[in-house]
Amino acid sequence: MKRTLRFAIYGFCIFSSQLLLFPGKICAKAPEPVNSLPTGTIQSQQIVVPTLGDLAVWGLLLVLIVLAIVATISKKKAKKLSVQNLELNRAMLKISLNGIYTTDDQNNLIEVNETYCRMSGYSRQELLQMNVADLEAVESVEQIKIHMDRLRHLAIETFQSKHRRKDGGLFDVQVSLKYFPEGGIGRTIVFIEDISQRKKAEEQLLNKQQLLEKAQELAILGSWETDINTRETIWSEQAFKIYELPTQNPVAYENFLNRVHPDDREYISSLPIFEQPLELEHRLLIDNRVKWLRIKTDLSYDRDMVPQKIIGVAQDITYQKKLLDDYRRSAQLAALGTVAAGVAHEINNPIQGILNYASLIQEKPENIKRTTLLAERIANESIRIGQITNELLHYSRDNRIDFKRCDLGETIEGALVLMRRKIHQRGIKLSFERQEDLPELELQPQSIQQVVINLLDNAADALLEKEHKEEEKQIRITIMKAVRSGESCVCLQVYDNGSGMSDEVLDKAQEAFFTTKGMGKGTGLGLSIVNDIVRKHKGTLEIDSVKNQYTAINILLPINSRREAT
Repeated sequence: MKRTLRFAIYGFCIFSSQLLLFPGKICAKAPEPVNSLPTGTIQSQQIVVPTLGDLAVWGLLLVLIVLAIVATISKKKAKKLSVQNLELNRAMLKISLNGIYTTDDQNNLIEVNETYCRMSGYSRQELLQMNVADLEAVESVEQIKIHMDRLRHLAIETFQSKHRRKDGGLFDVQVSLKYFPEGGIGRTIVFIEDISQRKKAEEQLLNKQQLLEKAQELAILGSWETDINTRETIWSEQAFKIYELPTQNPVAYENFLNRVHPDDREYISSLPIFEQPLELEHRLLIDNRVKWLRIKTDLSYDRDMVPQKIIGVAQDITYQKKLLDDYRRSAQLAALGTVAAGVAHEINNPIQGILNYASLIQEKPENIKRTTLLAERIANESIRIGQITNELLHYSRDNRIDFKRCDLGETIEGALVLMRRKIHQRGIKLSFERQEDLPELELQPQSIQQVVINLLDNAADALLEKEHKEEEKQIRITIMKAVRSGESCVCLQVYDNGSGMSDEVLDKAQEAFFTTKGMGKGTGLGLSIVNDIVRKHKGTLEIDSVKNQYTAINILLPINSRREAT
């Protein structure tokens, strides 16, 4: 601005000198009368008129003068604005949540704000006597020098480190640097963010994540999450191990479905997984190996209660399934001991009859008519023995076999053959009622017989616990058609008028290892096994009981419904 004003003044001086030395040209003469001259005499006078060049110079000079005035005013405004900006910057530095300091080329602090003073515990005067190396706790002096030299080429950089406090403690920081070269004297502005709390939260989150992964590994439990809108699915590390797939998120739905057992695939595909929470068990088939999984899902909603994500867990229960099947088999064989005495008595009676009939035949073999009659009785008793032994052999077979269409009534009759004698010996009346024309069901016959035997044992024990003064001890088994939730089913009910169950016992009755029997009298797995068998038949177990009055256990088995993959 000074140069412009100076140029305007020089121009004005030069033009003024030109006017004085060169007054211009004569462009016209005008006659003018003069009183002192004789009449009729005309005197000529020269008139100076500016040329175009003169006018241009005057115009340029005027422009320069105006520009000089404007420049002076602008300079004053800029200076005032600069002062205001400086005051604003100082105020921003003062109230900034981040620590800020400025260093020279030797990394000495030349300016610092109050926030960093609070962070470090030093006063401003103390910090202005310090070097970056006095604060940096990770990098050495040489590393800091190398770092700063690299910054001069990058101009700006951000990284994480640790700084020292005045009390000797360390705190995590995120450092952002900006280098400003000013006439060969460089300045570096340093922004410091205290990230100690963030680091602590990240460490806690990492520890929890590691703990969760370890827990999932120990429980053989994998988790997954599916975006309902995009269908993108993310699996946990353990989920990949369970399904024996390479770790690669997101996971295509087809990759999962290809692992599902072919017999369960149609059922899994038909589930309303995007509409409601689910809980089920199904099989995988991997390299001709069957794995059992227990699946549980839930939905995540937005503010408008529109489902956005599916969150699920998958647990490998193959080992538990094997243990449960093995225990079921052991319990089935152990139950043979509970019916052995009754079966032996049932067999002994017809054997004694056969022996008696044979003796009579030997006494009078010539009596053809009598011999024929006794022979028929021997045959009938033999058939009876055969039925008992067949039922015993049928029940003792491994119940871990495929389902087949069976008559539920005949299956129950087979269990009663084994238990009737034991029940009667305890003074209990046992009755069995069945509705006519019941359809065949898809069953595992030995499993259903085990259910009946377990329930009869529990009912007999409950009847012995209750005092019956005049009331008759009774167990009543009934099968009939029923409807639950709009679906047709067959209801198998086992009723007894024994000791019943309190509400507290009723809530825990189906839990594994829960029992009200004395030491050595029960394992607490009876109803748990019953419930598991019923679930395998896609049925439901309902218990109705009143303390000291009765217990009615209803087992609902579907008629026209495909069995679940459980």
